[in-house]
Amino acid sequence: MLNKRPAANDIIEVIHFAADINVPKFAYRQFKDILNRTHFKRLDIEETKLAKDLRYFDLRIEVVDASKLPEPNKYANVPGVVFIAGERIEYFVKEGNLLRQLRRGTLGTGVKDINVTGTGVHDQGPSKTIPYKDVTQVQEVTVPDSPSATILLNFKASSVNDFEIFVAGKRLRKTTLESFNPVLALDSPEGDSTLAAEFTLLNTYDGSNNILTSSVVLLDTPVANQKISIMRKIGRPWTDLGVSLGETQTDIGYFLRAGTSALPE
Repeated sequence: MLNKRPAANDIIEVIHFAADINVPKFAYRQFKDILNRTHFKRLDIEETKLAKDLRYFDLRIEVVDASKLPEPNKYANVPGVVFIAGERIEYFVKEGNLLRQLRRGTLGTGVKDINVTGTGVHDQGPSKTIPYKDVTQVQEVTVPDSPSATILLNFKASSVNDFEIFVAGKRLRKTTLESFNPVLALDSPEGDSTLAAEFTLLNTYDGSNNILTSSVVLLDTPVANQKISIMRKIGRPWTDLGVSLGETQTDIGYFLRAGTSALPE
């Protein structure tokens, strides 16, 4: 109600202030497995917890409330998947609060000696998969009869981390590696040796420092007729330019905001 009656044809402006809608915390996991695949999974507040200590040799997992975990289908070979303290575990039978017929430490994850009662159990099955996938491009090369250690790339690379190289099915090492060699000595560090990177990147530039061409130089010259695969992953933005994940109106943003996460451990 106005204290003073406005005159006819007066213009009244109403200014309203409001804060942005509060978005609950959300999180996701980017997991690269032993097969060189990258998985993107939403991380929700742990669905349940361990009701009993889990040791590395246990054949079953007892949780507080298994109803919060997905149902497996062993007849279709579709297991339930959980992460417990960094270990990826598949189970094919859910019986009450017991998870049985386990596959432990899958896809290259490690198995702890013991996970104590109360450790969070996270569902990381298909329902938690973020609707996103990197695009993989592959350059296939057949080594000619006169082999060369230098291979011209059909794209421009800024570092060796932009791609992977497989020679005759073996992935080449892009950095040096410390290795124990019993021929040198029976104990470490006397028997340690440094293995060189198996390939390096060679770029040519123009006068303004723009990359003209990219090549890789292999440590060992390949054998004639061997197959060489050069693979790189190309990502795409999850949000529009200048928009945060908490506000973006994309499928990825909606999916992430559909779950709530605790603070990172």
